[in-house]
Amino acid sequence: MDKLDEYRQNIDKIDKEMVRLFEERMKNAQNIGKYKEEHGLPVLNAGREKAVIEKAAANLKDKNLAPYTEDFFENMMRISRKYQADNAGHAVKIAYFGIEGSFTYEAVLKYSENLLSVKPVGCATTEDVFRLLLNDGADLAVIPFENSTTGAVVDVYDLLCKYDFYIKDEIFLKVSQHLMAKKGVKKDEIKTVYSHPQAISQCKKFIDFNGYNAIPYLNTALSAKFVSESEKTDIAALAGESAAKIYNLDILAANVNTDLDNYTKFIVLSKKFDKNENADNNSAVVSLDDKTGMLYKLIKIFKDEGINLTKIESRPDHKNPFEYMFFIDFDGNIDDENVKNAVDKAKEFAKAFKYLGNYKRRSVHS
Repeated sequence: MDKLDEYRQNIDKIDKEMVRLFEERMKNAQNIGKYKEEHGLPVLNAGREKAVIEKAAANLKDKNLAPYTEDFFENMMRISRKYQADNAGHAVKIAYFGIEGSFTYEAVLKYSENLLSVKPVGCATTEDVFRLLLNDGADLAVIPFENSTTGAVVDVYDLLCKYDFYIKDEIFLKVSQHLMAKKGVKKDEIKTVYSHPQAISQCKKFIDFNGYNAIPYLNTALSAKFVSESEKTDIAALAGESAAKIYNLDILAANVNTDLDNYTKFIVLSKKFDKNENADNNSAVVSLDDKTGMLYKLIKIFKDEGINLTKIESRPDHKNPFEYMFFIDFDGNIDDENVKNAVDKAKEFAKAFKYLGNYKRRSVHS
């Protein structure tokens, strides 16, 4: 037997033992998954996984293998999480606007890291998302709420007034828009670009500089899908990198949004209000009588209770022409005495007060 055969036999023996240990590890992973589901714990524990990887690397005799060991354990734990999710009793249905490859879909995937098993459900319009949640076709909904470059997604504000849902969480996603077209198409051939109106606004300088005709479309991923299925060769889409991969398009120009630090805030909606002891941000919609000093008096209610108002944004009150509703965010947990007092006083003072939820404030890098 030559040396090569000997090495291969050694690997076969090692592989056999690794399969035995892998099966044993997955059985334990399944038990951990059941425990997490029963106790409402997230699937992903980033701190625990980091410690496991560091411990594995520390046990190496050949330290040159450290980066390969890290890759091995990262993949093994990813497989472990998937196995836990596949064996979970209930997949959480999350409604979102758009299709695979959209930024909202990416936000759903990011939020899903903290859930055991998830089934994303795409909807044709934003209101379809709200209707699906209302009719129990979904457990949660994820919708874009605000962009760091172009501001509020106004139709979402109006829908929050129309439907009685609570904000459960928020997600920040860095948004990079790319110009993409069918395989073989050159950048100088493009005359028309399709995308969501927000994406078009985010890329206005690039569009104007190149003299493109910008046509609003339902969302970024659908615009990529439309370009991929069209017979035209002078059109392109503005969308994310994942959309280019899914719909087999070439990226002709990357990161074409005017502001390269471009983030979108998404909110997670639920039909029920769940208290969270770690929640530190509140949202509400307030309608005031059209009289002098009313907004000042509302702000003073929170000031007197020592509560920081972090956001005030007005939207037209469609029920009362030329009057406005105010979307407000303020610090604190709803179980805090001063927060309760402020909310009670605001409800009594305002013409209408709709509490939208108490949730954990996230940062753009969380």
